[in-house]
Amino acid sequence: MKRILAFVLSAVMLLSLCACGGAADPNLGVYKLSSIIGMSVEDYAELTGTTAEEAADSFKVDLKNGGKATFTIDGEDTDVSWKLEGETFTLFDDEQSMEGTLKDGEITLDVEGFEVVMAKQQ
Repeated sequence: MKRILAFVLSAVMLLSLCACGGAADPNLGVYKLSSIIGMSVEDYAELTGTTAEEAADSFKVDLKNGGKATFTIDGEDTDVSWKLEGETFTLFDDEQSMEGTLKDGEITLDVEGFEVVMAKQQ
């Protein structure tokens, strides 16, 4: 009986180690606005009458495990999905998609004809 119990406990511990998976995706995390249509976040803040922090928060993406993300535009959060194929980055939901690039900790997207660049936050 002790051997069976020891075997079962060993198997459970081994399975729990396997369930943890490999290393975390380095692309996961929050990306905030760093420039829009070539304008710095500070210039954009001045144009919109906000602080640089508020301007940076006005466009952001939180990339999560399993291809899930939260995309924020002007304080409005939308749950979306994401995928990365090489450097081609796509945010999408059931109705629309936005394509751009994800490279070296920066996401560049075409948002309604405007180039939006978001940098990964530490």
